[in-house]
Amino acid sequence: MGPTHKIVDGRDGRGDYRDMSEHPLAHIFVAAGGTSKLAADLGIHHSSPYSWRAVPTQHVRKVAKLTGIPLHQLRPDLYDAPRSRKAKA
Repeated sequence: MGPTHKIVDGRDGRGDYRDMSEHPLAHIFVAAGGTSKLAADLGIHHSSPYSWRAVPTQHVRKVAKLTGIPLHQLRPDLYDAPRSRKAKA
């Protein structure tokens, strides 16, 4: 029998997600066509996205282009939402 790991917030004791649908960036991975495709498109190791807690700064613009997800939604800590324009009277 293999080692058991305590599950905390959807992650096991090693920090891995037992189900990728529980990963906080799962919607980004789906929009990109999966973690392997995303990694290949970014030129990084196929397992790298699994360790992300946020899209890394150096990849955020390309991830936005690949997924169609706006920068401010990918990294609200770095990018402000576009301001709405008021209609002129």
